[in-house]
Amino acid sequence: MVRSTSRYPRRTSTKRSSTRKNKDPFGLREPTSARTAVWHRWAAMILVALVAGLLLWVVLGPHKIGDYYTETDFYGSYAEGARLIQAGHLDPSRYAVVGPVFDLVVAAVGLATRDLFTAAELVAVLAACGTLILWFLSVARLAGSGLALWTILFLAVNPTFFRYGYSATTDALGTFMQAAALFALLVGRRGLVPLWAGALAALAALTRYNAVYLFPGALLYYACFDRGRSGSRLRALTLFLIGFAVVIVPWLGFSVQSGQMPGGALFHDIAYDFYSSKGISWDRYAVQIQPEIRSLRDVALRAPAVMLRHEFTNLVQHLALDVKLLLGWQVAAWCIFGLILSLWDGTWRRLLPIWMMGACLFITLVPAIHSERYSLPLAPIYLTLAGVAAASPRLIPIVNGRLFPLKWVLALLPLLISGTTSLNTQREVLHKLPVEVLEAAKVLDRTATRGTRILARKPHIAYVAGLTLVPFPAVGTLPELGQYCLREKVKFIYFSWLEANTRPYFTYLLDPEAHVPGLRMERFFPGGPAVLYRIEPGFGTTPAWFTSDSLRTVHVTRAITSMDAAPWRVPYICGTYAYEQGQFVAALGHFNLLMQLRPDFAEGYFLAGQAYSGLGQLENAAAAYARVLELQPDHPEARWRLGWTQLLAGQTRNAALTWRPIIEAVRDSSTLVTMIGLYDRLGDQQAALEARKTLMRRQ
Repeated sequence: MVRSTSRYPRRTSTKRSSTRKNKDPFGLREPTSARTAVWHRWAAMILVALVAGLLLWVVLGPHKIGDYYTETDFYGSYAEGARLIQAGHLDPSRYAVVGPVFDLVVAAVGLATRDLFTAAELVAVLAACGTLILWFLSVARLAGSGLALWTILFLAVNPTFFRYGYSATTDALGTFMQAAALFALLVGRRGLVPLWAGALAALAALTRYNAVYLFPGALLYYACFDRGRSGSRLRALTLFLIGFAVVIVPWLGFSVQSGQMPGGALFHDIAYDFYSSKGISWDRYAVQIQPEIRSLRDVALRAPAVMLRHEFTNLVQHLALDVKLLLGWQVAAWCIFGLILSLWDGTWRRLLPIWMMGACLFITLVPAIHSERYSLPLAPIYLTLAGVAAASPRLIPIVNGRLFPLKWVLALLPLLISGTTSLNTQREVLHKLPVEVLEAAKVLDRTATRGTRILARKPHIAYVAGLTLVPFPAVGTLPELGQYCLREKVKFIYFSWLEANTRPYFTYLLDPEAHVPGLRMERFFPGGPAVLYRIEPGFGTTPAWFTSDSLRTVHVTRAITSMDAAPWRVPYICGTYAYEQGQFVAALGHFNLLMQLRPDFAEGYFLAGQAYSGLGQLENAAAAYARVLELQPDHPEARWRLGWTQLLAGQTRNAALTWRPIIEAVRDSSTLVTMIGLYDRLGDQQAALEARKTLMRRQ
């Protein structure tokens, strides 16, 4: 009986397999046929080349300057860190929030480009392309090259991925470093691969500290998923720990010796996430709350039960925001379809190690404020489900003996929608770039010497023009701003639409016709809009037109018109000016108009409540504050003021009920003393005790 040769392959393949083993030190296996796998690899290479070309076009073309949001950190921190490294100085105190790897890489690339911004952009491009390659190899190793190709297709057109593939931020590099560590971790235990996996995991953690999830994730992987004899697993785990320690221990020792714990300031991200959910802005947090918080323990002890409840809420909200902002609901729906298919065809077993690492990463992001850029390393993990939906053999009908690619056609729909969204996102991002800064820098090159001090909200203008930045203070009057500039020896003020948004009290400075004593306008840039002022003697004197509510309205209206901003900003800003001047009737007129234009704007009712209080109309003030709490239940200042309004109106029990939820958050000692007396009179000993404890902490 002749046996089928297909069941007994010839032994001539021994040498070939040995050669392949030498060329494949990571132990990659290809579950699909060799012919199809080759096609998939070529398609992946073409995709990466196309992405690289598009990213380089953006870098060399429209992305001439960083944005006012995520790329601010480059101008304010990373560029200076890279310069210090190029000069031979590595200062651990600079890395209390992020690690030093990004600065080190930018410094190295900057030696070739001689321009650190271009260097940071090129690092992002290389990291994005490297991420695509590594995720293709990792997913192909576990679940096949077809699934891997679909995964990186969805990743390449993802708006957030492409957005940070050309940005001067740590996001692309951090995602790449995590992808490299996961690749080395998942491909096997051969040779010194686990050692490299440990070293790469440490480097990823020193790029973005939350990547420390790779350490416990690796321990779980070697314990639960890595197949082989226990001795082999023990060897792999030992090598991983050695690789991790070789990189992380020297930096940890160097930092501690210098008096800085790596990641020692990250607790502020947790605290700000908590307080921002209560309607507290960053400026207010930085001035009023941050000085009182020195550790994670301080954050937890302020309101432990409320904090715990907030984190559980984050767990759900972050997932929902990832669906909405990172993936888009069309791609997310396709991923859910992929999850169902993975449970049906068993693909989930092969992808479970990746999903486990994703769960570890997700947990590290829950305590901080949500951002799609923080979730970027999760994108390829989510998108493996999109790959399953397109590549699974289930639900692919066969017509006349051939595959009918209906499901692949359906996969193109969310892919096309994601790509269209990405295109629109890049257009919007590039359109909002503050290119007027480049024009202002040219003016300063002719009028200012290097190192001259300039006042601005963001460091872009100082970096490009080679000047020294003086941050725009959180003040509300011209005399205060004048005294600050005199004290800080400021020679120029750069005021743009961003300063107007973040310091609305000074919006009129965007009106070229709003003459302010002591300010000489060097140039107005209508494209921003932005104005460059030179400070002269007398700055800080209130202009004569400032006492006229109608003239203030005219100047603010002109400024807001040049900003192409929403019309409700005019009564918002003018009402605030009038309130600061004690003109409560005029302020109330503006705030009433504001409430008509923005009936859902809680701050408008809050400002109206303050104006009513100034006029002694306690009933109207209480109604306004109550409306604030209807729109924003966690507005602590509205609750605090409502309680005082009720107390002054003789409604003691209502005041006690209003204040009850915010006792631990009150910082005003006189209010706490009043609370103690109020709750003692009403017999609420528990509330009185909480107020006493809070008062002792404040003293």
